[in-house]
Amino acid sequence: MSISPRLQALSMPLAAAWLLLACGVTQAAAMPKTDYWAPVLASVAGTYDSECTQMYPDAPGAAGTRGPVVVSADGNVTGAGLAQASLADMGVLLSRFREPNGAVSLSVLANKDARTVSFMAPAEGTRIASFGVEPNATRCKIERPFEIARQSLYATYAGTLDAKMKLTCLFNTSKKETEVDYQLANGILKVADQVVDLNKATLERVKIEPNRNLSYNAHLADERRAVITMDAQGQLLRFRSIGKDVNATCKP
Repeated sequence: MSISPRLQALSMPLAAAWLLLACGVTQAAAMPKTDYWAPVLASVAGTYDSECTQMYPDAPGAAGTRGPVVVSADGNVTGAGLAQASLADMGVLLSRFREPNGAVSLSVLANKDARTVSFMAPAEGTRIASFGVEPNATRCKIERPFEIARQSLYATYAGTLDAKMKLTCLFNTSKKETEVDYQLANGILKVADQVVDLNKATLERVKIEPNRNLSYNAHLADERRAVITMDAQGQLLRFRSIGKDVNATCKP
C-alpha cells in the first residue's frame, strides 16, 4: 500500500519527535512543576476550632462569622462562613526569625486578591491562625505544634536548593561577567571564593509566587545576604550575594 506524499510529510516530524524522546531529549516546558507548597500544607492542614473569634466584630458589614475553620491536606480552606479558598492558588511568604538566645519565631502569610490566610508562631506567646476577608475575618488559636518551625527554611527546601554547577556572575568589584563555581550543600554556600553558612542565618524568608517560582532569602548577623531564586521546575534561575564590600548577581 502506498503512502500519500502529504501523509508522508506529516509523519516525518512525528517520527523525529519520537526519536528525540527516545534519546532522552525533552522540552523544559514538559518538566513537572516542583511542589513548593507541600511542606507548608503538611504543617498547616487541620481543623482550627480553639478560641475562634471574629477579628472585626464592630466593623460595618461584619457578619459575625466564627470557627471552626478547616484546611484540607490539599490546601482548601472552608468554614466560618468563608467561601472556599485554595492556599495552593495563593502567593505565600514564610519568615523564620532566630533570636540571639536561639528561640524561633515563624509566620506564614498567604494572600490572593483580598483573601488572606496567616499562621503566626511567635517565640513566646499564643500561636494564631487568621482566615478570611475583612471585615468577616476569623482568627483561632493554634493548639498543635507548628511543624515547619522545627527546622530552618533552608533545611525544609534543601532538596530543591542544593546544587553544584557553574554560574556566570557580575561582581560590583570587577564590573565584568566571570564564570565561577557554585555549590550549596549542608547549608554551606560557596560561590567563587565567598563562603556563606546558611545554618547561621538570623532571618530566612521563602516566597512562593503564584507562577510557582520560589525565592529563598537568608540574612546573616554580619549583614550579608544570599538570595536564591528557583523556577517552577526546581531549576536555579538567579543567585544574588549582598555583602558590605562585595555584591554579585549570577545566573546559570
